[in-house]
Amino acid sequence: MKMPEDKYVKFKGEKYYPVNSALKFTSPGGNEPEDGRDRAYTVQNLTHISDLEGLSELTDLNELVIRGCQIKTIQGLENLPNLKSLKLYRNQIQKIEGLEKLASLEILSLARNQVQKIEGLETLTNLRILNLSGNRIRKIRGLDSLQNLKSLNLSDNEINTFEIRTSLENLKNLGCASNKISKIGKIAPLPALERLNLDHNEISSIKNLNGLQNLRCLSLRENRIKKIDGLKNMDNLSALLAPNNQIVDISHILSIPNIFEVFLWENKIQHLPDFTEHPRLHNLILSFNNIEDIKEAKPYLNNENFHINLYGNPVCKRLLEENLAEFPEDHQLCAPKGSRLRIFSEEEF
Repeated sequence: MKMPEDKYVKFKGEKYYPVNSALKFTSPGGNEPEDGRDRAYTVQNLTHISDLEGLSELTDLNELVIRGCQIKTIQGLENLPNLKSLKLYRNQIQKIEGLEKLASLEILSLARNQVQKIEGLETLTNLRILNLSGNRIRKIRGLDSLQNLKSLNLSDNEINTFEIRTSLENLKNLGCASNKISKIGKIAPLPALERLNLDHNEISSIKNLNGLQNLRCLSLRENRIKKIDGLKNMDNLSALLAPNNQIVDISHILSIPNIFEVFLWENKIQHLPDFTEHPRLHNLILSFNNIEDIKEAKPYLNNENFHINLYGNPVCKRLLEENLAEFPEDHQLCAPKGSRLRIFSEEEF
């Protein structure tokens, strides 16, 4: 719906008109918006949403963006029933409030604020995307009414236990990277979840992730994981990323029936299991581990559908010394003669 051309808001005597039912503000010197496309009005000292005179008259407004403007409280939005997207990132908001009348809201971003608790979302039953990254949240709570939620970003907070008590039937993407998570607790059913990001935490065991049966991609880079177990019931898991951990034994990945790609560089892996019985495994990235022999992988060497990266392992030196590997003309990778095994650098990968 196109808004009437005579509708605008005033701030310090200046008029600001919505463009395509969207109104966007940024502080001087602010960065580009998160989507990197739309431009915003540059204003100084916009610290309260209620300072936008006439905002309540923009009843057909669909999108409101105020970023980097030192907003401390969410207020003055109660007369915007058609608002579908609200982005108040890079402000100083400490509490989620003032959203009760925004029943049409589908996208909410309060990223990079000072929010300590997930609350005040009870009436937002149409919300599809929620971004609360870069705040001070410690617990995953307050999501009970968000049954249409598809994407939730809680990265860069202060969460110490990954525990979800509410079943979110439609959630597909969940990001909890860069928290303080050391424990995986009870997880309510998340039947639609396809992607889970737990990078940059303090996780040592992943056993309690077993119930996420529709998960397709699991990312666990830079944690404290020593063993990949507890994933055998994940029939749909196709990609596992767990580089920069303390993993020694990788035999458990053979119990993941549809695993296709495994990324495990910079761990402590010493031996390769026999992959000949696994029907789906295609990419195995094991660079910078402690692997000294590849005899278990030899049945796969002539399999054009299987690729393994062993760059930075002790076995590379032996392959070259025994003339079992050669450098092609580009001198960027080491490949055993007559095989599909490639030993190449991270830069090429």
